[in-house]
Amino acid sequence: MKKLKLLQLLLVVFCLFISKVASAQTDYVVTIKGDTIKGKVKYLNSGLDKRVQITPLNGKKIVYTVIQTTAFKLGADTYCPVRNVEGYVYMKLLKTGYLSLYAFQQPNQFTWDGRYLLKKDGQSIEVPNLGFKKTLTKFLSECSSVTVRILSGELTKTKMSEIIDQYNDCIDVNTKKSAVIQLIEQPEKINAWRALEKNINDLPAFEQKANALEMITEIKYKINKGEKIPNFLTAGLIDALKDQPSVKEILDNALAELKN
Repeated sequence: MKKLKLLQLLLVVFCLFISKVASAQTDYVVTIKGDTIKGKVKYLNSGLDKRVQITPLNGKKIVYTVIQTTAFKLGADTYCPVRNVEGYVYMKLLKTGYLSLYAFQQPNQFTWDGRYLLKKDGQSIEVPNLGFKKTLTKFLSECSSVTVRILSGELTKTKMSEIIDQYNDCIDVNTKKSAVIQLIEQPEKINAWRALEKNINDLPAFEQKANALEMITEIKYKINKGEKIPNFLTAGLIDALKDQPSVKEILDNALAELKN
């Protein structure tokens, strides 16, 4: 389950990135390996397996399944693999942000009438026709300024764009406040990692030096935001520094601060 959620997050982030930087005039398919193939794109919606076909310039037709791609662009629209209760399906990206809005095809339909909300942390829901207020206020509970307006009837299903904008603004403000609070409340944790960073910078060049410094930067960022440090990140750092005994004690101190 954790691996599926991580894959979902990676797909979301990559799809949002692609939608911002890609050319507005060229159709393309982006594979799971990161290759961008430009050409004539056709979405194949027949059968249970969702696929996309690309005919590259001066090339032969290639067909990819939904799990072999991270995005494709057709005309003015970008489509991304999104995992719902039925598995991965293609959804049309309508609005991006921490909370993104997608359109999807209902069963046995070719129009994109369904609406799906997906957060960058992996939480998602289908926008309901019934119980809209109850469902949305629970899903967006981190931002009372938004949920109050939904409950009052001021923000309805027809104003999804405004709901998303306000929620994303709220999350952005809360994230910045949290970062400031964490810097004030947890100086020991930050200082321990800064000390480790300085000592690694002072070491002669070694193969994993750049990777170790990059992981420390990510750890400090997560501490500032008050986020849990994933085990794979600390394990990767320990492995990167296994041949650097001079920083072992400093590393142990920094890791110990995470448990306090």
